[in-house]
Amino acid sequence: KRSGGKSKQKIELTKNILSMTRKHDADNVVTRLFPRGVRQEGKEGDVSTPRLDIKSVNDGKPYLDADKALIDLFGINGDAQVWDDVTKPDILKKKGQDWLKNQTIAVGSFSVKALDLSLVGLAADRFKVGWDYDTVNPTLNINYPLRIEQLNLDVNNPAQSTLDLGEKKL
Repeated sequence: KRSGGKSKQKIELTKNILSMTRKHDADNVVTRLFPRGVRQEGKEGDVSTPRLDIKSVNDGKPYLDADKALIDLFGINGDAQVWDDVTKPDILKKKGQDWLKNQTIAVGSFSVKALDLSLVGLAADRFKVGWDYDTVNPTLNINYPLRIEQLNLDVNNPAQSTLDLGEKKL
């Protein structure tokens, strides 16, 4: 269950953002996908039961590659996806292509040094962990709500806080 709520205070460049950096975690990006379908019937005496693959409809290759730009950026990272309900290679290939196209490429989180305007009477709400804040920074192409995951308060200057804003799937 999600705690917190939606704050009225914005985190916005030229208003209360002093600095903002974006961090990406792209460890789980798949650039070579091995789609697998329903289990095939093995030959008599065969202890393994292979799964349907796409070799017959993909020039003999059992895998699909992501866009060249993605491979250039992340290298070859292989993984398999299984669709137990797929019984035809052409449908399996289409599902694999759709999966590659729609995968989450990276997860972005943000570290922000911002002024808590509520401490000087310019905002109704204080920064609170677990709350969502409309975040606007056109230079980083950000204009959507982000959740404060961690708040570090400077005791010598409480108006200046360091915020870790939550993950955004890209």
